[in-house]
Amino acid sequence: MARITLLKFVSLVALALQKVSASTAASFLPGTACSGQTAVVSRSSGHVDIFFSGSDGRVYTASQGPGDTHFGASNVIGNIQVAFCSSVSAISAAADKIDIFVTGADTFVYTASRDSDGSYSAWTQLAGGTASPGTTITPVSASSGNVQVFWAGTDGYVYEAELRSSNSTAIALTSGSIGAGGQITAIPRFNNPSTADVFICGGNAHVYHMLFETSDRTGTWTDISYPGAHGCDGGNPVTPIMLPNGDLHLFVTDQDNNIYTAVRTQSPAVDFSGWTKTGNLVVPRQAPIFGIVSKPNTIELYVTAQDSLVYLSTWNGGFSPWTALGNVYTMPAASISGISTGDTTFQLFATTLDKNVSTINWNVGQSLSCDWWHVGASPIACTGKASDPVVGSGNSSVSKSSANGLSIGVGFIIGMIIGVGITAAVVFFLHRRQKAQLEKKASLDTLPSMPPWGHPTDTHHNPVEMDSKSDGQWKGDSTEHLSEVSGTPVHR
Repeated sequence: MARITLLKFVSLVALALQKVSASTAASFLPGTACSGQTAVVSRSSGHVDIFFSGSDGRVYTASQGPGDTHFGASNVIGNIQVAFCSSVSAISAAADKIDIFVTGADTFVYTASRDSDGSYSAWTQLAGGTASPGTTITPVSASSGNVQVFWAGTDGYVYEAELRSSNSTAIALTSGSIGAGGQITAIPRFNNPSTADVFICGGNAHVYHMLFETSDRTGTWTDISYPGAHGCDGGNPVTPIMLPNGDLHLFVTDQDNNIYTAVRTQSPAVDFSGWTKTGNLVVPRQAPIFGIVSKPNTIELYVTAQDSLVYLSTWNGGFSPWTALGNVYTMPAASISGISTGDTTFQLFATTLDKNVSTINWNVGQSLSCDWWHVGASPIACTGKASDPVVGSGNSSVSKSSANGLSIGVGFIIGMIIGVGITAAVVFFLHRRQKAQLEKKASLDTLPSMPPWGHPTDTHHNPVEMDSKSDGQWKGDSTEHLSEVSGTPVHR
């Protein structure tokens, strides 16, 4: 009877989980983002364009012009199909022109462009190497009007191609390798737009640097050693940020989930320093670090931490403590992107827990209790007072309430699963105990009479050995079962 009741209970739980899963999938609407990277560019003064992949595998864009208070509706670009939660990259190398890059679901690298009249070209394939679906493509404007792109190939090599030139066919930079799906980062060289500084985290947990010459497409990888005690995970992004004086700061997450930095100074010319820790913030290893220069010698760093909140630290000769920016929860390890709208003002973007691309207007030094809002909705001013509205109500802000609701739902499901496991363990225990008692009773009924010194005359029927074996067998089964129902943490 107990086993029949347990089976009914398990069936009910499975049905509930199926309904929850279906509800979650249904809420992940086409046009909303996953946790892939959202690209942000400004093609001209006052214009901001964002690009992201939807849960339907399409690429979307939305724009905001001078005087607009919010972004317009999101529109699909072409008919390309990308992997679920793919990153989209974009760059504006000339006024009113934008180049967009994605890895298609078929593993080929594609590009499309926006012309000055606002129209988008068809997606075209870059000849050369392939990439794992979802791989981030890194564009860099290394010379006037030309765009170099870098990515990790499926064969582990770093690939490079140049748009609109005789070097448009991708080549493998065979002197260096990176895990498939890893991210290459690059930045134009100071006062030398024909070269680019390229960075990867290699498979041996070391960070590598190449000074890439666009003229002959050559370069040599240099080992910058490993950050932290154990280095970085192969393929993790290394974030380069250059100050106006040419000093180049690198940021990367080590295998202990802390952020480290190294610096190369321009004057005096000193190569990259050793790695130093930027504080005690714990972040997912794969979470990209976003940085932007706010003043001539100030860097604002943003990252999604382990608790799914967005954190900020400011560098101006030293790092300020990491502080949560607003009360928004993001998708796990979500990337932060943004654009400068003034000397100390920025517009930041992230994929929030409700699976929408959300944004915030940020003024350095103001209260950290500002609200984020969904792209396409009306903006919310930073009042200096934290609010906690419900997602989708009125102002379409995104707050902790959404995370709390999800946490309650996930907690309820986890509780049910643990309850099933405990119930199964109890039933199993009672069943084994009853069986052991019956076997013990049956064996005692067949034992010969005991002599005065307490040993059986038939050594093949020793109740002590039988009882020990029975208890030992049960204990082994119980321990194994409990380890199966102990569970692992669930996020999202």
